[in-house]
Amino acid sequence: MVLHLFRNTFIIFITLNLIENIIHFGIGRDSVLNKGDYRIRLHLPDGVELIKFIGIMIIFATLQASLTTYFD
Repeated sequence: MVLHLFRNTFIIFITLNLIENIIHFGIGRDSVLNKGDYRIRLHLPDGVELIKFIGIMIIFATLQASLTTYFD
């Protein structure tokens, strides 16, 4: 039961957070590159940035799933 809750919480958090982070990354990248153009384009980071991006998401998803499991 505990592993099931941890896994589901982890997957849900990663999925929703990935969507949110890609949107925020695209907004931040476009606001720097195209001043005054406020269209939202979806961009993934390149190379090492993508590895850092995924690593940070895994750390926070693990924390979220651990705390959810602990306080259940």
